[in-house]
Amino acid sequence: MPEDTLIGHLTFALKYEGIDLLILKKVFEALGIKDTVLLISKEPTSQYSRRLWFLYEWLMDTKLPLPDLLSGNYVDVLDERLQYGSISEISKRHRVRNNLPGNKDFCPLVRKTPALENFIQQDLSSKIKAILGKIHPDVMARTAAFLLLKDSKASYAIEGETPPQNRAQRWGRAIGQAGQRPVSREELIPLITM
Repeated sequence: MPEDTLIGHLTFALKYEGIDLLILKKVFEALGIKDTVLLISKEPTSQYSRRLWFLYEWLMDTKLPLPDLLSGNYVDVLDERLQYGSISEISKRHRVRNNLPGNKDFCPLVRKTPALENFIQQDLSSKIKAILGKIHPDVMARTAAFLLLKDSKASYAIEGETPPQNRAQRWGRAIGQAGQRPVSREELIPLITM
């Protein structure tokens, strides 16, 4: 049971429930800078205070008037026993490893569940590669072309349009080349006018 204080509830949440960035941002907005500094200052070297401090500055894009920590072990921002993280970046100021899988504008957090862990253990990507490796490359190419054309026609149907066959084929080829070149103005203009 958490201690019946704000820091008690936040610590409990970080320890047992993981991170919910929207809730934390709303809490930080309600607290403001002064109260957040007071909250963190009570135990500035606690792993939970450091994580909250980092998350405040990261989410709010505001540096709190607190001195950088000079000692202590580094801790992960995201508890990877509860949620999936990413490659970490060190934050010397907070003495944390930012292993959040995104940035403050887009950071999709996924809770670890037995079902997801089971799928990971099954190594489905290797199984798919093994199956696809048994199919002749010409058959794969024809199948991919057929699916791209079908997808292109469906996209036009959604818009209520019926394009000429060659236009749908050009669009299918363009989709098939997606990701091969960097996105630029020169790449997008022909797609828009297609």
